[in-house]
Amino acid sequence: MIIGLLGRLPTAMTPMLLLVAIPIGGGSLTQAGAAVGSAALGTATSGVVVGLLIDRFGARLIVTLIAVIQSAALIGLAVQFGSLEDTLMLLVLAFVVGVSNPAIGALGRAAWARRADAGELDPPAMRSAMAWEASSSEAAFVIGPVTASLLLSVIEPRTALIGLALVGFVIHLEFVRLVPLHVATGAGAHPGRRGAPSRSVLDAKEVRRPALVASAALLLATSVGLVFGSVQASLNAVFAALEVPALVGLVYGVMGAGSILGGLVWAQIPDRARGAWVIPVAGVVLTGVGVLVLSAGSLGFAASCVVCAVVGLWLSPVLGEAYYQTRAAVSEKFKVTMMTVFASGTSVGVGIGAPLASGLATLGEPQYGFLGVVVAGVAFLVGGGCLLRQEGGGPPN
Repeated sequence: MIIGLLGRLPTAMTPMLLLVAIPIGGGSLTQAGAAVGSAALGTATSGVVVGLLIDRFGARLIVTLIAVIQSAALIGLAVQFGSLEDTLMLLVLAFVVGVSNPAIGALGRAAWARRADAGELDPPAMRSAMAWEASSSEAAFVIGPVTASLLLSVIEPRTALIGLALVGFVIHLEFVRLVPLHVATGAGAHPGRRGAPSRSVLDAKEVRRPALVASAALLLATSVGLVFGSVQASLNAVFAALEVPALVGLVYGVMGAGSILGGLVWAQIPDRARGAWVIPVAGVVLTGVGVLVLSAGSLGFAASCVVCAVVGLWLSPVLGEAYYQTRAAVSEKFKVTMMTVFASGTSVGVGIGAPLASGLATLGEPQYGFLGVVVAGVAFLVGGGCLLRQEGGGPPN
């Protein structure tokens, strides 16, 4: 579990490193934003391909190759700091960094799902494992940017990028050593499942509408990313207007801490009290909080902390429950593929939420970026409703 959290950090650190390091190195804010967007686009583009390759050839070979490519691209970015006027090369290298994302979080979730398929985990343990995985992902989203900012405060950008390349390479190799995730053959499928292992991506053996369940989970994963992206950009605007930009990381960390706490609590709640109901409830809370913030005249430090804590508490339970509900909708042979798709959805959500919130803050009040939280809340209601219908319907006859 701990190696899974550590394995997520290099990917979580990269956007903040690029966003801060490029202006420090003499580039523009526009270049920095474009580089982050290029890396996010690369991650979203490669998710399905990386998942398919791992499902086909196993994690050890593919992650090793990806780790080599990503480390080389990060070192290339460090070299590129000598000529930042070459924007095209900067964007290409950032794209390669994103494309070569080893998707450690998706691998961890797929490993748990395969153990459940093999009968090694009962449903309550599987649900708790997914809650832990969600907490790890949210922790990485917070710890990664904070670590990157601290790193750049003590060392120069080139050294930070090279250090990330080397440390990330070692961590990723250690992860696949501990969690090799071999090619699925179907031999270890749970004895309670009927028939031979499915050859399609989706599996209708245990759920009535696997496509609907998978689509709802993707919507929820994207919406969680939308919350993170829009809140981060909104806080930037709010505290820039208050002329205390240094507080952004602290307040954003409150949301991350709330999310981690929410996931850990959800993992410990008795299984009979857990279910997809948490997702629409979270939707109501996020929609209400978002509307209150949008209607407020201003947003200060204390109010920002309260808002971020309330919003954060619901994110890991939502994400963990979405992963849990989807585990039986995806066939054993494509667990990694679908988990990387969901991870890409979260990255896409961050990529949409940050520029959307920045644009809204520029057009109106700084807190207008919280419209993204309202949109995510509505998406929670829709996606959670779909999963609730499936949960109440039982397995197909």
